Amino acid sequence: MRNKILFILFLSFANPNRQTIAQITQSPYSRIGLGDMLNSSSCRNFSMGGIGIGTPGLVTINPLNPASFGDIRLTTLDVSGFGEWRTQKENNVSNSMVNSAVDNFGFAFRTNKPLTIVTGLTPLSSVGYSILVPDTVSLDTSNQPYTTHYDGRGGLNQFYLGFGFSCFRKLRFGANLPVTFGSIHYTWKTSFEDVNVSPVTIVEKSSMFGISPAFGVQYEDSLKFDRKVDELEESADRMKKIEDEIADLKRDEADKKKDEEELGKMRSEFEANMKENEDRRKEIAGQRVNMEETGSGSEKEIEKLRRKEFHFAGLNKSLEQKLRKEEKELRVSQQTVERRQKQLSDESAKIAEKVNRIESTGNDSIRYRQEKQTILFCAGAVLSLPSNLSADRSIDYKVSNFTDTVVFENNGTVTLPWKTGGGISIGQTRKWMIGADFTMQDWSQAQFFGTGDSSLQSSFKVALGGEWIPGYFSRKLAEKISWRTGLYYQKTPYILANASISEVGFTFGMGIPLGFRPERKTLLFSNLNLGLSFGKRGTLESNLLKENFMQIRIGMNLNDRWFIKRPVD
Repeated sequence: MRNKILFILFLSFANPNRQTIAQITQSPYSRIGLGDMLNSSSCRNFSMGGIGIGTPGLVTINPLNPASFGDIRLTTLDVSGFGEWRTQKENNVSNSMVNSAVDNFGFAFRTNKPLTIVTGLTPLSSVGYSILVPDTVSLDTSNQPYTTHYDGRGGLNQFYLGFGFSCFRKLRFGANLPVTFGSIHYTWKTSFEDVNVSPVTIVEKSSMFGISPAFGVQYEDSLKFDRKVDELEESADRMKKIEDEIADLKRDEADKKKDEEELGKMRSEFEANMKENEDRRKEIAGQRVNMEETGSGSEKEIEKLRRKEFHFAGLNKSLEQKLRKEEKELRVSQQTVERRQKQLSDESAKIAEKVNRIESTGNDSIRYRQEKQTILFCAGAVLSLPSNLSADRSIDYKVSNFTDTVVFENNGTVTLPWKTGGGISIGQTRKWMIGADFTMQDWSQAQFFGTGDSSLQSSFKVALGGEWIPGYFSRKLAEKISWRTGLYYQKTPYILANASISEVGFTFGMGIPLGFRPERKTLLFSNLNLGLSFGKRGTLESNLLKENFMQIRIGMNLNDRWFIKRPVD
């Protein structure tokens, strides 16, 4: 597993043709402010409506709340990418486009203290649009038709270094120190139908760099409730599962018999090859001994025969080791099936005895029992401090028929407003979980080179989501899959024509365990994660733009134990 993680790390950074991570949107709304502000998260959080502030991390990297880093116990690699199909409609004119990119990368490891260190790369904002706007202008007492091409590219990324630690067994604190960097290019090109009128091109380039610290806290506790259990119903459910598992084991047993037959054929072939190799080795050994005794061969010829002799001996040893390995694996597998069959048979007999005792007495005090049911509760909060990014801006003005280009350059700051949020979740470990998040950020306080933007407003997002695992300890892969769903509503930072632009979406996804083997009831932490979302943004009122989108996200989290002291004999 460690080699797999290192291999993916190499691929992530070694590809010279990879797309800039921030260039992952195609929307005219990204003309405003710093572009589309992205709520980057893992594929698991994405599939649950984007919740994560109040959900534990455990085996996934959850950048939505750095306090969740303190819950990570294993070395973890989390990477995801997406493909998006988006349609845009305005004034009965529609347009469709497809886009894809890698949008999240994180690596975490646990120290020998209750401290987890996380590093990663994630997009903060994205600008991507290309718009043609026809119009007319009065020049020399005549109306000249022209077209303006608005184009925007780029965005901001964050390379973050995070820390999460747990204390008092219930509290977790975390800090994230992301380095924000990136550049945005805006181009306005005006072209006239009259070729005698020179086109005008304006290019604005801005680059930004700075640190945007964020902090988080989580509190996790268990809530216990009394639950009345019907022994007969519980026994019937358990007997049904035992019958299903016994049926699976019988199929496994039949497969093992076929494997045993195949192994018998393999053994016969190996023995024939080993006999042939041994005969050849003896023949060569005889030739070598004869040369040594009679002195009829040179040292070089004798050494050549000795190497051939060792070669055939090595072939036999390799065949023997391979055969023993196959026999051992088959024997262990058969013993596992037999042992499990006996366990299920003994358990079935005990359940039958208990059911007979309850039915014969008819006593409710025996049939029903009270037990404690444990529900895990987690609450979290995050705060991103306001940050001033150092910024450089240049504006180039160029008229095609003139060789001179007018350039304006200035330095300044871009101020990102504070962001805060809270979330809660409840659930049972490896069974189910539901949660809700609320975040807000006042973009009306943002400053760009000392000035605000009247097209920005205070924004917020409400999300609800959950996860369900039918049978984490089941021998069936289908029952070990994590099913996720969620929905969200967001009041975006954009305000156009006195109308607030909102976004609503529905998400769905699953987590498929990696390395699953039916004969082993081991804990599986690595997953292949798939997510799907449907949503819409904007409105057709006041000649504005409405967008419908579908996004498919694919991610993977790989987990392993690193940095463990091994005993030395």
